[in-house]
Amino acid sequence: MNITRDESLPIEANILVELEEQDIEPYLDRGYRKVVSKVRVPGFRPGKAPRTVIERMLGRDQLIHEVLDRLIAESVDLAVEKEGITPFATPAIELINLDPISFKAKIPLEPQVDLGSYLDIRLDQDIVSIEETHVDDAIERIRISVAPWEPVERAVEFDDLVTLDVHGSVEGKVIIDQKGIDYIPSADNNLPIPGFAEQLQGIDKDGSKSFGIIIPEDFGDPEMAGKECEFFAKINGIKHKMLAELDDEFAKGVGEGYETFQQLRDSIRDNLSNTAQNQADQEFQEKLLQEVISVTTMEFSDVIVEREIDRILDDQEESLKSQRMDMDTYLKQVGKTQEEVREELDPVARDRIKRSLVLRKLSEEQKIEVLDEEVDEGISKMLMGSGEVNESFRRAIEKDSFKNSFRSSIVTSKTFERLMAIAKGEKENNLEIEKKA
Repeated sequence: MNITRDESLPIEANILVELEEQDIEPYLDRGYRKVVSKVRVPGFRPGKAPRTVIERMLGRDQLIHEVLDRLIAESVDLAVEKEGITPFATPAIELINLDPISFKAKIPLEPQVDLGSYLDIRLDQDIVSIEETHVDDAIERIRISVAPWEPVERAVEFDDLVTLDVHGSVEGKVIIDQKGIDYIPSADNNLPIPGFAEQLQGIDKDGSKSFGIIIPEDFGDPEMAGKECEFFAKINGIKHKMLAELDDEFAKGVGEGYETFQQLRDSIRDNLSNTAQNQADQEFQEKLLQEVISVTTMEFSDVIVEREIDRILDDQEESLKSQRMDMDTYLKQVGKTQEEVREELDPVARDRIKRSLVLRKLSEEQKIEVLDEEVDEGISKMLMGSGEVNESFRRAIEKDSFKNSFRSSIVTSKTFERLMAIAKGEKENNLEIEKKA
């Protein structure tokens, strides 16, 4: 193996690798073993023809093609090791020649990150406050959700549960014909078309009504848009939510139960406050991170960007599988090529890389550490909050890869806590935060 290392950037190593016959020979044998059982050779039993015969029949290049990806991948690893290079991500490979085999490898190195004057950043976090009206609204939502439906003898009103027969047609073409369906008319219910819910108001039980509604221009079927739909609706039953009194008895029936209504209010207020505080912390952390990124200078290889785009596309492909769709079908639907999608994802990937590198550098400079006990305690708390855990999930969380991922999430959380302390001019854990010399 001959390796030529070009003048490299601090963030990238470029090498030219030329393989010699002794480097290729083991892979030719592997290629032979891959194809020998698939090739019918007169005079030999399946899989028994010698390599010289197979190579003469198919050609040397065919054997190489059978193992080319593995050959190059392993050769890159060996070349990197010989050159003492520590890749930050998977190298980009460009095949130069097949005879003799030669290729270029662009190897991303550790990015250069200077956090600049991040220790001087000062930001005030908004104070979170929960108004009593917020608590009232939350209680009212619970009150409505637990209230039973009870039949009523009156005309239809918004938010009733109505059982009805409905028939609708446009120029004689039936678009809906259903009997005994349940329907809740409300100001924001636009089904089957906007205006239908309003027309039901005021119809008595066992009453009926004929009415017409112009179908809006943005209706799903363009052939129907702008035409009048003639409806006939008959009300078979009307139910209304019977709301309970807001007292201690009501509180006892909510969740696991509360002794008093005041305890329920206090619990809801605490939950709302915690939720609002978590949201405020996330927004503050994002604002802080953007401030740090703005004073940070960093340089990283474009190969890292390509690998991040690969990850985004892999995640997207997994998501498409859950919708029973593949990437090719998706690209046809959106009318884009793979290259166009990758180009669109470039700024997204760069933003993700910048965020990751800044948080990584912050955790290093601030000497953020996570003990094994913290990881174990965090996983235990997660399991307690998850209820019953199946065996496969339990085996998964015992793997080092899961624990390492969990550790990383704790490091990120601690890094943000430290960053918030810096921005507020506070001292955390009795550690005085000093500016770098």
